[in-house]
Amino acid sequence: LADDERLTFELTRDCVAHFGGGAIDWETYRAEFTIPVDGFYGKHCPAAAVADIDRWFFGAYAQRLGEVRMFEGLPAVLTRLSRDHRLYVLSTLQGSLITGALGAMGLEALFTEVVGGAFDKRDHLPALLERHGCDPMETMFIGDTPHDVVAGQAAGVQAAAVTWGYTDAQPLREAYPDHLFHETAGLIHHLD
Repeated sequence: LADDERLTFELTRDCVAHFGGGAIDWETYRAEFTIPVDGFYGKHCPAAAVADIDRWFFGAYAQRLGEVRMFEGLPAVLTRLSRDHRLYVLSTLQGSLITGALGAMGLEALFTEVVGGAFDKRDHLPALLERHGCDPMETMFIGDTPHDVVAGQAAGVQAAAVTWGYTDAQPLREAYPDHLFHETAGLIHHLD
């Protein structure tokens, strides 16, 4: 939802430096950063506990929350989709950061539930689906990373990937999503 990859890179770079890791450039970040984050931070900050890294990162993210914007046109798409579909957010970001950003944009009411802190979405998606009685055959989990695709597949729902987020099309294709969308119009057309 959020066009925050550059911000996330800057915070990750600063976080690695804070915990004594080496310099991280944009290319390294794009090539190596994955969800769950343990592998990335374990490589670059092996002496730091992930809980400490998360605390630092989310504190820094909260300070820059005002910089977060949605991808162009996405608020209108979400408003349209919410008329006919129940929408949820499942994110690695803390839930309070997400609801704060959505609230500031006037979009919080579009979502039935926001779940944050889902560091491995495979652990959180089944419970979210069960809480809301979602029919797997009528549910689509949409994300922008291979991990999102894997989480959707593991939960037995349609796994969709979008190419306007954190990951380029090729790694998303290699995760074998049920659907791959390059623009919001294709997503809307499919759901309609």
